[in-house]
Amino acid sequence: MFDINCLNRMTINLMAAHMLESVGRKPEPHRLYFLDLVFWSLEQGHAEVEKSVSETIYAMASWRPQRIMNFLDLLPGQEYNPEGWESAQTPIDLALLVLKDIEDRMFVKFPWYGSFES
Repeated sequence: MFDINCLNRMTINLMAAHMLESVGRKPEPHRLYFLDLVFWSLEQGHAEVEKSVSETIYAMASWRPQRIMNFLDLLPGQEYNPEGWESAQTPIDLALLVLKDIEDRMFVKFPWYGSFES
């Protein structure tokens, strides 16, 4: 069984919490810290994504932990490791890496998101 507190102990979430604090934002304990960092980046205009991606990201804040783990293809005890996250130097860097990973997963899991692109 997963809970948000357990998931927020993942290394990437600890890094995201630290980065949020570095920009003066208190991490929200009721959601994943890496999502909170992505919300911050979108709200501050540091990142832009298509509406469908934004809607999914904001919806993820209400997902059960098990659903999040399924979306991220994680088994119990596994860490979420979007490509390149360990080398992120700034909150914006990390947020953009997470955004790219989530968007890539969306197009694999929900292929119709990209079906209207030309």
